[in-house]
Amino acid sequence: RLDAATGKHEWTADVLAAGGSLPQWGFAASPLVTDGVVIVYAGGGTGKGTVAFKDADGSLAWAAGNAKHGYASAQLVAFGGVPQALMLSDYGLESFRPADGAKLWDHPWPIPNVNRSTQPTILSDTDVVIGTGVGSDQGVRRLHITK
Repeated sequence: RLDAATGKHEWTADVLAAGGSLPQWGFAASPLVTDGVVIVYAGGGTGKGTVAFKDADGSLAWAAGNAKHGYASAQLVAFGGVPQALMLSDYGLESFRPADGAKLWDHPWPIPNVNRSTQPTILSDTDVVIGTGVGSDQGVRRLHITK
C-alpha cells in the first residue's frame, strides 16, 4: 500500500504466505478495497480461494472460498441491499461479506483445471450473468439472487 498523498510505501502483503497458490500465468486480478480490507484472489482452494488483508496494516483479515484457478477480480455488488464481494473462479461464483469473509451464498459450476477470466455481469439488484471464459465447455448462466 502506498500513501496517496506522499507516495510513501506503507505495507505489502504476500498472497502465497496467506495460503494462496500461484496461477499458471501469475496473479493478474485487481484488488478490491472496501470495508477496511483489501480483497484479492488467492487460489488456495478450500478455505483459501479468496483472502483479505487489513487496509490499515496489511495483516491477514480473513481467508475463505474454494477458488483454485482463475483470473477474475473480486467485485463489489449489492443484491437486495446486501453489500457483498463476488469471486468467480474454476469453482463457480462465491459471495462473501466484505468485512469478515462470511460466505453469503455460492453457485458451484466447476470447470476443473480451467480458469475463468471473465467478470460477472450485474444485470440488476437480483440478477447476474457468469460465463466460463475459456476451455472446451463454453457457456453462460444467468442467476437470480434472493434472500
